[in-house]
Amino acid sequence: MSFSSYMDKAPLGKEVLYEDRYNKKLLCPLLRSRSRKGQDLSFFGYDIWRAYELSWLNSQGRPEIAIAHFIISCNSPYLIESKSFKLYLHSFSQSHFESVEVVVKTLKEDLTEALGLTPEIIFNGSTGLIEGVSLDTIQCPISAYEVEKSFLRTSPKVVSEALKTDLFRSLCPVTGQPDFATIGIFYQGSQIEHRGLLQYLISYRKHAGLHEQCIEQIYSDIGSICKPDKLTVTGYFTRRGGLDINPCRSSHDVVLNNIRVGRQ
Repeated sequence: MSFSSYMDKAPLGKEVLYEDRYNKKLLCPLLRSRSRKGQDLSFFGYDIWRAYELSWLNSQGRPEIAIAHFIISCNSPYLIESKSFKLYLHSFSQSHFESVEVVVKTLKEDLTEALGLTPEIIFNGSTGLIEGVSLDTIQCPISAYEVEKSFLRTSPKVVSEALKTDLFRSLCPVTGQPDFATIGIFYQGSQIEHRGLLQYLISYRKHAGLHEQCIEQIYSDIGSICKPDKLTVTGYFTRRGGLDINPCRSSHDVVLNNIRVGRQ
């Protein structure tokens, strides 16, 4: 069987559905030896795969994220076809796991079975460079994954504050693929209840919208419901096809803030 024929079973170049429930059967192992015939194999080395958009739900339904580094020996009997790897990782997105350790254990077991050799897996949480108080330390049950404006609430206290979250995800309205982002919010006015704001932003998780449309809707919802005196909303979206998009919408003139956050 030729290598091209062998690749026919892989999802690469084919139209597929993006599953959001854990499914290890999405992994497509390919024998390394199929592409190595006649080559000088007197070398050492490894393959490093970096997954910038790994996300899952914890036991309370709250999204968790990680940048995952997969270090695979070049001597593994099999390699993983790249699109199948992406589809497999995406299947974690609406699946519940009790802890990060369980996620790592699951990844390691599945990849060991597929590769014929155990990879090294390193997790690094995203580290944004934007200023603001992170909403991501808030622990609360999450069950709404379609846009829900009723979470937005304010108190009589007047503040000026910057907030941010790395837990934002929406879906491409054309392909259904996930779009991950760090969201930065600056406002002045009645204090927005942090827990409700986080729940509102997470409720975009299954919303289909362009990057720019999502940021404009967030800006509009906060503006109409919370009525701040000043408001700026910025989305730092992760790259796709070598491009990242960073929409900013503000009630006032703002200085261009051309920064790059950790996951971009």
